[in-house]
Amino acid sequence: MSITNASFEIEQELADWASTNIARFIPDCTYLPGFQVTTSSGKRGVPDGFAFSFLDRRWYIIEYELIRHGVWDHITEQVVRFKVATENPQTMRDIRDALHDYVLEDETRTTEVCSVLNTNRDHLLQQLEAFIEGNNPQVVIFIDEKNQDLE
Repeated sequence: MSITNASFEIEQELADWASTNIARFIPDCTYLPGFQVTTSSGKRGVPDGFAFSFLDRRWYIIEYELIRHGVWDHITEQVVRFKVATENPQTMRDIRDALHDYVLEDETRTTEVCSVLNTNRDHLLQQLEAFIEGNNPQVVIFIDEKNQDLE
């Protein structure tokens, strides 16, 4: 689905645009910048972000890419690595902890998330863990162009 007709010279331009407009694609989401995730066998990578839609009970791995990086040797390899990393219990704890810390940084945010998850601050960590572990992440890729292989 083409959203805007724009040319991006560097991936950071696309990342800036997409992170600013993420609510157009995932309404009412909580967005966290990416951090290192690791597969069970130790392969590491850093997705560009994570988005959490508590109302829809979904969460997402976010990636920003330029088509010139290559569908097979770069984009696909990264996306598969990030998805496989979510099978690692330690990675899941890291995601849960980062989300928990982010939610607790702001009292309004804490209150809103507790309300949606029907919990209180004392049980928030448990509910976030259940949310993360009970829902397989989807992958959202913001990409500047498409080619035949990508289609």
